Amino acid sequence: MLIDAKTFEKNKTIETEICVIGSGAGGAVVAKELAERGRSVVLLEEGGYFSTADFNRNSTEMVRKLYRDCGMTATLGKPMISIPHGKCVGGTTVINSGTCIRLPDRVLEKWRSQEGLSDLTEEDLSPHTEKVEKTLGVSEPPRELLGKHNLIVLDTAKRLGLSSGILRRNAPGCKGSGVCCFGCPTGGKYSMVVSYIPEGVRMGMKVYYHCRAKKLRMRQGKIDRVIGVISTANGERTIDVRASVVIVSAGAIFSPIFLRRNRVAPESRALGKNLSIHPATRLMALFDEKVESWRGVPQGTYIDEFSNEGILFEGTAVPPSLSSVSLHRVGNELTNIMAQFSHIASYGFLVSEDTRGSIRHVGEKAIVFYQLEKKDVDRFIKGTEILAELFFAAGAKKVYLPIPPLPVLDNSGDIGKIRSAKLRGKDFELFAFHPMGTCRIGNDPHHSVVNQNLEVHDVEGLFVCDASIFPSSLGVNPQLTIMTFATRLANYLHQNASRYF
Repeated sequence: MLIDAKTFEKNKTIETEICVIGSGAGGAVVAKELAERGRSVVLLEEGGYFSTADFNRNSTEMVRKLYRDCGMTATLGKPMISIPHGKCVGGTTVINSGTCIRLPDRVLEKWRSQEGLSDLTEEDLSPHTEKVEKTLGVSEPPRELLGKHNLIVLDTAKRLGLSSGILRRNAPGCKGSGVCCFGCPTGGKYSMVVSYIPEGVRMGMKVYYHCRAKKLRMRQGKIDRVIGVISTANGERTIDVRASVVIVSAGAIFSPIFLRRNRVAPESRALGKNLSIHPATRLMALFDEKVESWRGVPQGTYIDEFSNEGILFEGTAVPPSLSSVSLHRVGNELTNIMAQFSHIASYGFLVSEDTRGSIRHVGEKAIVFYQLEKKDVDRFIKGTEILAELFFAAGAKKVYLPIPPLPVLDNSGDIGKIRSAKLRGKDFELFAFHPMGTCRIGNDPHHSVVNQNLEVHDVEGLFVCDASIFPSSLGVNPQLTIMTFATRLANYLHQNASRYF
């Protein structure tokens, strides 16, 4: 059942076994999996509910409805980095590109060898990953649905012998609408709002939206025990959820804020720290041929030749209204470029970074501190050079850079200008979609927030299940890994039901 908490005329008390805070890749999956196992589940979502019929392809309107703060969340530091994320039933899965990449073996091995996470093995995680992939129909889209910008770069990369391919996605019904980041208008992308949440509701799960979690109910003892969540609807009416288990899935920015405000993990030096975000950027290039990058899958292909160096290239396409800002031109010059937009291709890359940031808050507002380190600036310089070379090798006439001091390259001979410009972090236009790490998993309560079962070290029955648990950057889009851990958590709670319920 989907219930708009704004409709409540008075305060309400709800009894349930499990309360999940947040309906994105972590919350929706663990909630549905537990409902499937016969548990009583309440899911709380701060944002509104929008169905496929509400996704009208108008990017400006959809940003206002589906994104937190109209997509204006940003870091404090040099450079300022935009971190758009969802605020709606289904969370960021509603507005992402649908890319599903498995947790890389090298990352899992690093967690085991350097972080001491011996319980996390491929044998442990693979069945949960496979279940998610089957549920979401994860597969490669057919070539004819890939945007031409994807194919231009992929075919050139193959010709140059670079490791590359087509991205697997949770979009078995994709029609190539080209607006994945603004709500899929056909329902072809299996975001949480069209997959796990309806299935969980069918099994008895209750979803309360426009409902903001505020305070944990706790029973004090030698080890504190969570017994529920107090939330508000529209900042007025109180919704008191009594539960034996609470799972916080508010994302790597808001999960640590919620825990800190409730004085959870006071001895941990990790809460709100260790933030990684996969900072990313994109280049655009002008071609003689028509590209029409608004057609087809926006993020359909990849180049992982340089992933061991922390650089992963992926397709990207942004509507003209948003792309124009990145061209760093005004007046007639900008008008002339935009008149040729049907001939412009874009492609991007993310960095698996060494930089770590932190999360603070002032009142209800999150403050994200993140200062790009030199190693990561060097990665952006190298990634920009590689992508510019690929575009020119593909026949580009001009390449537009995300670097205001150096906005355009006229030919491949200009690529040397990127290195000789002695660029710093503040010179790049960056964005990020994958905040992680702020409630990291670990064995030491002083240096982590949750244990290997995702339970908060100092509070029994309180779990965290989102990208905040990852102890390091993944180097790939995280949603499949989040869902894997969510499925694993549901399995753990089911197997240990007598302890918690």
